[in-house]
Amino acid sequence: MNTLNENEEKNYCFQLSEYLQIACNGMHSVKLNITEDDLLIGNITIDNGSLLNAIDNKGDGVDAFRRLLLNKNVKVEMKQLTQDEKKQIIGVKCEELIFRIFTTKDREKSLQDLSKIVESELSPFDIKMNKGINLLLEKDYKAALPVFTEIGKEFPGDKQVQSILKRLGELL
Repeated sequence: MNTLNENEEKNYCFQLSEYLQIACNGMHSVKLNITEDDLLIGNITIDNGSLLNAIDNKGDGVDAFRRLLLNKNVKVEMKQLTQDEKKQIIGVKCEELIFRIFTTKDREKSLQDLSKIVESELSPFDIKMNKGINLLLEKDYKAALPVFTEIGKEFPGDKQVQSILKRLGELL
């Protein structure tokens, strides 16, 4: 048994993604036991550098791999892979999957950040109008009517809102 994290005070601690790259690029056959607060939360199996499977308390496969990979508070223990642990479920190269997961995570974070910036720069009128227009685009006219009715009360002189309210009245 080889636990690479035991020497944390010597700064030998790696992230899970680094263990995966070492195992896959080095063509190793290992089982990575992943713990958090000294409790086993999952494992990832690699055979001759090929990613076989990931298992956590919510399931297995790519979703478990993603959950384990994105968890930053883990320790990793490398063990030799046994023959009965060689069941392949994931059919994607390890490096490709890591890249996809991290780029998707970065893209989602960027979109959330952009959304917060846009919302902070929009007026209350624009925020309500966007909500109403999105409902119109989804053809959910019943849900759009109260939104535009509220906007019409707050901004009675807005011709666009009055036009939309008139058209909604005709549709419903």
